[in-house]
Amino acid sequence: MDPRLAAAVAALTDGAALEAALEGHEQLVVILPDAPELPDMMANLVSAAEAVGIKRIIKISAHLAGENPPESFGIEHSAADALAKASAIESIIYRPAMFMQSLSLFLSDWEKGRMLVPVSTGKVALIDAGDIAAAVVKALEGEVPPGTYTLTGPESVSFSEITAALSAWSGKTIKHVAPPLFVAGLAMRFDKTLDGFNRNRLLAFLKALEAGKEAPVLPDLESILGRPGIALKDRLAQCPPSDGKPPQWSSSA
Repeated sequence: MDPRLAAAVAALTDGAALEAALEGHEQLVVILPDAPELPDMMANLVSAAEAVGIKRIIKISAHLAGENPPESFGIEHSAADALAKASAIESIIYRPAMFMQSLSLFLSDWEKGRMLVPVSTGKVALIDAGDIAAAVVKALEGEVPPGTYTLTGPESVSFSEITAALSAWSGKTIKHVAPPLFVAGLAMRFDKTLDGFNRNRLLAFLKALEAGKEAPVLPDLESILGRPGIALKDRLAQCPPSDGKPPQWSSSA
């Protein structure tokens, strides 16, 4: 851990513990789990932040929180964003498109040479999590004015184009297979790692991707970083060699 940082642990349901954890700090970066309780967690954080004099809140939201009305995981994030904006504390809201790292969720059939994503033609402006982190650093350094920013990568790609990039990187042919969304929904009912909330939100997310709602490339990230975000093929080049395995995003060659 960076020696300038210190760990403090508190339950997001415990206001007093949150205040104790935040005491002595000036800025708060908020990354909350997708859950029905997300707005309540945010309310507790904002209340604690106000109580101890936090000067700036930087919240990672969701791209679809900007839809009217909000969709998928953006529903809870939109409500949480509103709490940050309503506070007297300066707030910066980042609404990123789908992370490149999230592609790993769809690579369970890598050994069979296929990527199962029930999105047939929809495109997405994939963003690298590292670029989001760089934007957070800019906000912490006071270089980003208060406001809401939609963060995207530099290119809009289909899942067929994504599998072509994965194939070129790995030397293994990976094909995009797009089962109908209702079939994917039926299969998800047998996935014990998904509860009803996450299953419904994930299906709504995939439907939004098919509709192209995360496809546009927007200028916010470049305006913050002073450079475009990294493209998928360039991010893959930073991963360790495949050796027959899917990308290991957390490491670089």
